[in-house]
Amino acid sequence: MDAFERFVTGGLEHAGIPVDELDVQIMRVADAIYGPPVRALQEEDLRGVWPELDLDPSRAPTDR
Repeated sequence: MDAFERFVTGGLEHAGIPVDELDVQIMRVADAIYGPPVRALQEEDLRGVWPELDLDPSRAPTDR
């Protein structure tokens, strides 16, 4: 059992959700797809980015 498996099984089992090997494999695939872009976004310095105050997900962001 590696760190990833300990992390996901520990968190889910703590919440009362049983986890089997198939669940861990699916989470590994999801992490391989979505993990790198999410981690890159978390590392970005967004202090200079203005929030969009009138957020409307149905249209493109406005430029300031």
